[in-house]
Amino acid sequence: MVAETDWLACRLTLEGPPDRLDAFALAAAGAAAIPWPFDADEEEHRLLAPMAAIGADARVLAAELREAVVGHAERAAGQRRRDRYPLDLHRLLPLPAALLRAGAHDPASRAWRRRHWGTPQPLRHARQVETRAGRLVYDCYAAEAAPEPAVTRLRRAWPELAIVLRSSLLPA
Repeated sequence: MVAETDWLACRLTLEGPPDRLDAFALAAAGAAAIPWPFDADEEEHRLLAPMAAIGADARVLAAELREAVVGHAERAAGQRRRDRYPLDLHRLLPLPAALLRAGAHDPASRAWRRRHWGTPQPLRHARQVETRAGRLVYDCYAAEAAPEPAVTRLRRAWPELAIVLRSSLLPA
């Protein structure tokens, strides 16, 4: 049984000098995805393991799934190169290269994201909802927990900005 993810609606409000808000908005824009290395052979093996009990057809099915995953990964990479999301935690607080190489499911990588971001996944559906002189507001969704540790680090990195995070659990 797969546990469902609890999602929190978050609002990040920044106030300060317009030029610093512009600099923050530029620094925060990114792909909203972590650039994990992708190994198609490893993915096929991962897919095959739980299906091995069904017999010889498992290898054929795993190979077909591999091709589908590879195609999806290629399309997603192309999409990320074209699209810029307004609030990307990995752009603001990037994972160290060694943890990127370790992969998304590595316990140390997951622990780093929880410790430094507060949430194990990139923010979802981030959008600027207000931009005016001296004020910038983002709405987004965070998985499992609000990105409080990230906001604490952003306050230190951007001391001229007042940064406030509000969050609430979405109804099930």
